[in-house]
Amino acid sequence: MQLTCPYCDKAVSAYIDTATASAKCPLCGKKIGLLDDISGDIPKAQFVYSKPDIEMPKRFSFTREGDRIEISYRWFSVAYLILAAICLAVDSFAGFVCYEIIAPLPIKLICLAPVSLGAWLTYYTAAGFVNKTFIRVSPGGMVIRYGPLPWPGERAIQKSGLEQLFCLKKRTGKGRRHYYLLCAAMRDGSRVELLPRFWSFEEAVFIEQQTEKTLAIEDRSTGGEMTPWDYV
Repeated sequence: MQLTCPYCDKAVSAYIDTATASAKCPLCGKKIGLLDDISGDIPKAQFVYSKPDIEMPKRFSFTREGDRIEISYRWFSVAYLILAAICLAVDSFAGFVCYEIIAPLPIKLICLAPVSLGAWLTYYTAAGFVNKTFIRVSPGGMVIRYGPLPWPGERAIQKSGLEQLFCLKKRTGKGRRHYYLLCAAMRDGSRVELLPRFWSFEEAVFIEQQTEKTLAIEDRSTGGEMTPWDYV
């Protein structure tokens, strides 16, 4: 079996250094650690790896003040323009049904369903246009906030209760796309989802790496997390 780099799939069999039990990829320059037995053909599953350092994604902002950092990013995407058009249609229909149609009160009360749907969808879309996620990390722990519009899921985690951060790779319902989650492994054995869907792994892993550096947490495998084989 051909020995290949886990980051770019370049063949590295000819670049193994037996003295250090490692190989340096000639294409991407990454240093790849190997298990003790490096003789013969080695399958990919036998790599001992470290995650590549991720550069800051384009939509992110990053600030550092002493031993504190803040990472923020906007929610807005083109999808919210489509949602805005849907909101206009739903809200217009709901208003017409409730205020223009001559009908008994019980029927109008039934029509509150599209009104409620329109209100929720409008708020969701408005949040997508104006909101940001703020991740503030200090030696004592991390805080996740959303704003300016209130949104559920804000949380604060103390370093004393945090074991490790890790990223999960999942498929959408129909399995056509992947998305990524940033999670925390707690010292009590529980696992907590910190931040929801990212459509690129760089965003989730960048937050993980910067947070662990600030909190002086050594990166290690937690079981079930992303590996370099998932970075596609």
